[in-house]
Amino acid sequence: MAEVVSTRINVRSGPGTNYRVVSSASSGARLPIVGQSQDGGWYQVTVDGLADPGWVSGSITKLQGTLGGVPKVDAPAAPEPIVTTASAPAAPVGAPAAAPNTGTGFGYGVTVNTWQGDKQGAADLIKRLGFNWAKQQVRWEYAEPSPGAINWQEMDGIVDVMSGNGINLMFSVVTSPPWSRPTLGGTGGPPEDFQLYANFVGAIAGRYCGRLQAIEVWNEQNLRREWEGFPLEPSSYMDLLKRSYNAIKGACPAMLVISGATTPAGYSDVAFDDIDYLRGMYQNGLRGYSDGIGIHPSGFANPPSVRFEDWQSGNYDALSHVNHRSFYFLSTLEQSRRVMEENGDSAKKLWPTEFGWGSTPSPFPGYEYEARIGEGTQAQWIVQAFTTMRDSGYVAVPMLWNLNYPRDTEMGAFAIAGRPAFDALRQMMGR
Repeated sequence: MAEVVSTRINVRSGPGTNYRVVSSASSGARLPIVGQSQDGGWYQVTVDGLADPGWVSGSITKLQGTLGGVPKVDAPAAPEPIVTTASAPAAPVGAPAAAPNTGTGFGYGVTVNTWQGDKQGAADLIKRLGFNWAKQQVRWEYAEPSPGAINWQEMDGIVDVMSGNGINLMFSVVTSPPWSRPTLGGTGGPPEDFQLYANFVGAIAGRYCGRLQAIEVWNEQNLRREWEGFPLEPSSYMDLLKRSYNAIKGACPAMLVISGATTPAGYSDVAFDDIDYLRGMYQNGLRGYSDGIGIHPSGFANPPSVRFEDWQSGNYDALSHVNHRSFYFLSTLEQSRRVMEENGDSAKKLWPTEFGWGSTPSPFPGYEYEARIGEGTQAQWIVQAFTTMRDSGYVAVPMLWNLNYPRDTEMGAFAIAGRPAFDALRQMMGR
């Protein structure tokens, strides 16, 4: 039995992201496993409503029981290729609707889980910390399930509570409703018409102008799973960002537009190196269409005080996740800043919209390193990271991942509520 642990997972016609999405499963769904791929990385599962079994990635599911007796199944001989020719309308994007705002000072932020959750409880925790920023992920697919029918209830509630408690708020807007991807299927990539997303974030900016401080335009667009159906090319994302920037600034010139955060990944068939991707964003106009540069400086099992070069020189050793630049928080932070400077954008600041360290004795597959990080170490490293970013002079508002996701989920290993990290951060803030 496989238990889906992501907010929503795609079910595909074969074992790979090059197969078409045929269904989806929500968090907590239990999908019986009837087969596995030859490499064991994908599970063949039965899904209500599907005549034939579908496939889910083992990396984003939690295995219940064992795979003993589950047969290995050959992949279909001719997988349907992912569509890579879909594009935004040919109409050119206009000049920036407003000059970027580079005056944001340093702030202390944390990602919250308040969509259909305890909004006031999260605000109370943030105030206890002494933090002044919160980030909430908004899934467009949930907020506008049919064209033009925006359900404002959850967003209204989040904005009302955070603004009412004096907490600055950023929405990170991701995923696409199925109606916006009629030929591509799934929700993991942008709409076939990029202007549809721009219209949505523009509507958000207009509704909450003065009470919502920032919008992050997409998330981890250098990963295939976050940019499904389109080439992993910076120029493609920049078309979305330019349209969104103009829509947001046209509705609320004071609202901050943060570029979608790239994530450390290196090169593979499902990822585009984050530093090279950021360079490509600048080559396609990033400087004029952003108020801040989003990045995700992940730490994995390495402390925030070490660099990739420390391992290369033999001055640092660890048990795992050491042999590539992307595994080091500080290396990602510094190299991202270097790209900004190379492109004459040093007046602007980095926005680490997701960073943190997970700690759990029972990690999900792919996160085994979390078992080597005790809660005391987690607390120490988070405080060190905040201090490093504050002292850098080139970071605006780091958003710690995360405050209050359920402890029994993949995200829960990073949650700080009720853990030593929470108390350590309060002490850091003089609370």
